[in-house]
Amino acid sequence: MEIILLVIVIVLLLLSRSNLSRQLIDIKLQLNDLRNEIAKLKREDPIKPPPLPTEIAVPAAPVNPPPPEEAKPLQQPVIENEATFTTPVNTVPSALVEESRSIDKEVPAPEIKVTESLVDRFLRNNPDLEKFIGENLVNKIGIAVLVLGIAFFVKYAVDKEWIN
Repeated sequence: MEIILLVIVIVLLLLSRSNLSRQLIDIKLQLNDLRNEIAKLKREDPIKPPPLPTEIAVPAAPVNPPPPEEAKPLQQPVIENEATFTTPVNTVPSALVEESRSIDKEVPAPEIKVTESLVDRFLRNNPDLEKFIGENLVNKIGIAVLVLGIAFFVKYAVDKEWIN
């Protein structure tokens, strides 16, 4: 009875140890991600202006006809064609554009190899523990008991000289 309890305690300790190591690895990965975000925020300007367009389309102002005079005879107002034109806006030097592109690159996180423990691999492959015990483990135990029973019966039969 004590051996069974000892085995159960050892299994529980191994399970808790594997879970703790997995949690520790997850925390290390989160810490690396946070360090990358902090480094990225330190490189960025505190107030980043929106990107400037290279050209702005400005429609020409429509010509309003002069108010009609009462004394003069009616004349058709002259309407000019509305034309749009573009004016170049101050452009950003290409050196600044390249520098801003190089700042946006992220620092690669160091690779951490995660080795799964035997228990983690077992739980990943068999998510339904009740089904595993009922359909798989009990069948294997039954086969082993049957083979041992046949072996003991044959030995007993030979000892009693039922079989020569």
